[in-house]
Amino acid sequence: MSNGNKMEHSVAIIGGGFSGLGAAYGLNQGGCSKITLFEASNRLGGRTWTVKTNGHTIELGAQYFHVHKSEIYEFAKKCGAVIQDDARKRYENFESIIVLPDGTRLDQELADSFWDDCYYDNAHKIIMDKDYDQSITTSKVAVLKLFEEWRQRNAEKLASYSSSHIETLESLLRRSVQLQESLGTEDWSNVVLSSYREWLVDSENLNEPTAHGGYGKIVEYVVSQLSANCVKLNHRVSEIDWSSDDGVYLSFEGQEKPQRFDRVVITCSVGVLKNTLNQMWKPPLPLEKRQLLREITVGQLDRVVAEFPQRFWAKECSNSFEYSVAEKENEPNFFSNIVSVESHPNALLLWVVGHQTLELYQMGQEALSDAIVKFLSLVFPDVDPNKLRPSKIHRSNWGQDRNFLCGYSHQQLVSGAKHVRETAERLAKPLLAKDKKTPLVLFAGEATANEHYATVHSAWNSGRREASRLLADFSSRRRDGQHFIRSAI
Repeated sequence: MSNGNKMEHSVAIIGGGFSGLGAAYGLNQGGCSKITLFEASNRLGGRTWTVKTNGHTIELGAQYFHVHKSEIYEFAKKCGAVIQDDARKRYENFESIIVLPDGTRLDQELADSFWDDCYYDNAHKIIMDKDYDQSITTSKVAVLKLFEEWRQRNAEKLASYSSSHIETLESLLRRSVQLQESLGTEDWSNVVLSSYREWLVDSENLNEPTAHGGYGKIVEYVVSQLSANCVKLNHRVSEIDWSSDDGVYLSFEGQEKPQRFDRVVITCSVGVLKNTLNQMWKPPLPLEKRQLLREITVGQLDRVVAEFPQRFWAKECSNSFEYSVAEKENEPNFFSNIVSVESHPNALLLWVVGHQTLELYQMGQEALSDAIVKFLSLVFPDVDPNKLRPSKIHRSNWGQDRNFLCGYSHQQLVSGAKHVRETAERLAKPLLAKDKKTPLVLFAGEATANEHYATVHSAWNSGRREASRLLADFSSRRRDGQHFIRSAI
C-alpha cells in the first residue's frame, strides 16, 4: 500500500507473543503505519522460547506446529523452519518405556498395550464422547475401568509382577489423565473436558511438522515483515487508562508520562490479566470480563532441558523415546517423564508439572542437577552416576515469570459455558468507546481463540482477528471522514 493510503491511527499492542505478533503483522499488512508493539521482557515469542546452545537449538516452550493449513506453517516453510511434512513419521520408531519405582522395566509389549489400550485409544474415545462434557473427573472413572479390563486381559503376562507394581501402573494412568487432560492444573477436577477435547482434535487429527531452527526462526521472519522500530522491548505496562474521550493512555514502569494511542490490543497471558485485575485498569474492566477471567483457571507446566558431555543412552534407545516412571501412591516424582530432544543429540527433556513447579522455582542449579541425577538413576541404574550429571541446564519458569504467571489456561465448570468456544468469544469482546460501537481496547491471545485450543497458531490467529477488526473500523472511519475517537462520540 502506498504511503498516501497509509492509515494514521495509532495502535499499541501489549505483549510480544504470537498473538501480539499476529496483530502487528495483520495491521502492517493492512496499511496501518503507526503500530507500536510493547513487550515487557527482553525477547519476543511469548511462550515459545528458542535457545541456541553448543551449535544446537532447544525449545523451552512450544515445539510443534499442530496444523498444516495455517499462516504460521506457511511462514515456517518460507524461512526453512520445517524439517518434515508429517511428524507421525517421527513416531514410527518411537519407544515409550515404563520404569517401575524399584527400577524394574515393564515388558515393552505390555508397556505398548498399556498406553494403547488404557490411554491413547480408548481413553481418548471417552474424552471425545459428548456425554462427558463435564469435568475430567467424570472421565477418570471410565478410564480406570479400562485399566481393570486391561489388567484382566493381561493377567498371565502380569503374573511375574508384584501387586505393588500393578498399583503403581494404575497410579501412573491416573496421573497421566490428570496431567495431560488438565495440562498441569492442580484444580483438575473442575476443568471442563471440552477444553481438552479442542486441543485433542488438533493433536490427533492434524499433522505436526517439527521446527528446524526453532520457533525463534519464525519470530525473526515475522519481525522482518514489520515496520522498522515498531517493537519496544523491556516496556512493562503499569496502567491502562481507557476513560478518556480521545484515546487510551498507557503508563509504563519507570516512565512518568503516559503515552496516548487511538486503540490498544491486549495480548497478555490469562495469568497476567488475572493477577492485574485490581490495579492495571482505569476504570476497572466490565464485570462480565472480570468474572470470565476469574472463572478461567491456570495450570503450570515447565521444561527442564539437560545437556550432557556424551550420550550415555545411545545403545539403549532409538532417537525418539519417552521414559515414564511409575510412582507410589501419594509419592509423586519431581519429574513426570523424560523425553528425547531431536534437535540436540546430547540433551534430554524432563517435564515438571503442577505443584512440583513451585519446588522447581525455589531450586538453584546445583540442587536441580542433583534432582536430575537422582531421577535418571531410576531409569539408567547401570550408568555411572557421574555420567548422569548434566554439563548445562536450561529451564522455563512460566508460573513464576511475572510476564506469564501460567503455563496454560482452562475453562472451569463454574463458568456455565457449554463449550470452550463460548468463553473464548466472550473474552474476546472488545471494550467500546462511548458511542457503543467503536472498538477501543481489544483482546487477543490463546484464551480468546474459539478453535485450535492451546496452540501457537490459535494465538496468532487471534491477533490477526483483532487486526482485521481494527482495519474494518478504520476503513469505515475513513469513508465517514473520521479519525480520532472523539469524532465518533
